[in-house]
Amino acid sequence: ALRLGTSPIVRALFDFDGGMDMVRDLDDITFTEWFTQLGGKRGSLDRMWDPIAYALGFIDCDHISARCMLTIFMLFAIRTEASVLRMLEGSPQTGLHDPILKYLDERGVTINLSTGCRELVHDLDENGKPTRVTGIKVGPKNELREFDAVVCALDVPGIKKVLPQSFRDNFPMFDNIYNL
Repeated sequence: ALRLGTSPIVRALFDFDGGMDMVRDLDDITFTEWFTQLGGKRGSLDRMWDPIAYALGFIDCDHISARCMLTIFMLFAIRTEASVLRMLEGSPQTGLHDPILKYLDERGVTINLSTGCRELVHDLDENGKPTRVTGIKVGPKNELREFDAVVCALDVPGIKKVLPQSFRDNFPMFDNIYNL
């Protein structure tokens, strides 16, 4: 509580420019370093702040500058439309998700939500390199579902669970995910 109470976020509520000046000075330390300087605990980072960083599209608090995280939080704190950061009119569901779902539905796309992905099924070339994902094994019974195209929207921990070893062995960019 002390860390957040003395943070630039609170100052920005009353003095935005002063809060931004404080944030600009934090580019050389990670959010973890900043958070723990005045008593923030590792458990709090693991349970709350790392998932927030993932949701914002970053790796974790150990690999993001304090300036970046605090700038985002300042915007959330001072703008009434913070959840959409002035990108949409109305809620994200109405302004973003529903139009995308409608567009895809009109083109015969099926979206499978709340179905645990257990394994990516893929073809291999003559050298053992993956060439094309053809389906997904889902649910508790590993039911195979085959598709023309597969899009998996997963966070870093999620992709680590389902990425086939053949992807890691043949493409360094996939193996690098395990260094995050």
